[in-house]
Amino acid sequence: MSHLENGRFSVPLLFQIPLSSNMFEGSRQIAIKRFLNLEAKLRGNPALYESYRTFMHKYLDLGHMSVANRPEWYFIPHYAVLKDPTETSKIRVVFDASASCYSGRSLNDCLHTGAKL
Repeated sequence: MSHLENGRFSVPLLFQIPLSSNMFEGSRQIAIKRFLNLEAKLRGNPALYESYRTFMHKYLDLGHMSVANRPEWYFIPHYAVLKDPTETSKIRVVFDASASCYSGRSLNDCLHTGAKL
């Protein structure tokens, strides 16, 4: 655990089981397939595409995500949820860590759950 300059704390993910190199095998392919479906949806709605793009760039700029290039990592699928179907600019991006890999495990399955804060 580390204390950040902004007063918040940063804690690493606590795994219930030891990590292995093939634990999350297939998560990249699953995330890519889901992204291609998302991309097709976004292509049909330019306003939604722009909102999604803006959100993801901001998320990257804030350091909340980074480019993942190691096959043993878990690749988290994500998708857009419209807060108000009449306004495409107000979206919420959902990261689906419950998506199972080829092993049948998801990232959520492998993590300890703690008390609600």
